[in-house]
Amino acid sequence: MNVAELARRLNVSRAYVIALADRGDLPCTRDADGRRTFDDSAAEAYIAAAKERQARAFAEYLAASQAQKGDL
Repeated sequence: MNVAELARRLNVSRAYVIALADRGDLPCTRDADGRRTFDDSAAEAYIAAAKERQARAFAEYLAASQAQKGDL
């Protein structure tokens, strides 16, 4: 998977995907032309984990919002 494909799947910019790779959060290799490529299984695992983090964050937001309504 290349940077653009992964960025589309994560709904983020290509620059963010590159930053993830630079930080070591998402391992990559470089092809013969020097372009970053990501192992499909590693990328899919990262995508699944990102979706889980997003779902947890939304649930926390919803709970906080409902608690705030109860305080009014």
